[in-house]
Amino acid sequence: MFKGKNMRIADFLYKECIKIPLSKIKKNELIEELLGVILETCPDIDRKVAYKSLIEREEIETTGIGSGVALPHARIKGLKRSRFAFGIAPKGIDFKSVDGKPVNSIFLILFPEKEANTQLYLLARLSRLLNNRNFLKKLSACKTGQQVIDVFTQYEKNDFS
Repeated sequence: MFKGKNMRIADFLYKECIKIPLSKIKKNELIEELLGVILETCPDIDRKVAYKSLIEREEIETTGIGSGVALPHARIKGLKRSRFAFGIAPKGIDFKSVDGKPVNSIFLILFPEKEANTQLYLLARLSRLLNNRNFLKKLSACKTGQQVIDVFTQYEKNDFS
């Protein structure tokens, strides 16, 4: 259910769903790797359906938004709550990004099918944070899941309070 301005990205990030470094070097394999991280904590999600939805979304238009960031995402039927995974690919991945540069920071997000408002709100909030160069610099320097959560908590407190 959409909760508006009280929603924080940090509330959706769990250390178990953050992988640093990512081990895969191809886009589709990396998407599968991050999906696997979510599935470890949410085994009720149908892997095939989620993967197919993510790849179909990627085929419509790249989710490589530039500045070394990609946001592969999809809406999943039956999902009760948005799920985030985050990973850092130190060597960079070719995501066919809008700026043509490799991607290092990847957010994989699964949204409930019937919560378009939540999807739009969280993507807008995430985009606003990702436009902050200092935020991106701190995020890319993270070595642990807790550090990622701490960076989000700090910047969301500063930018959205």
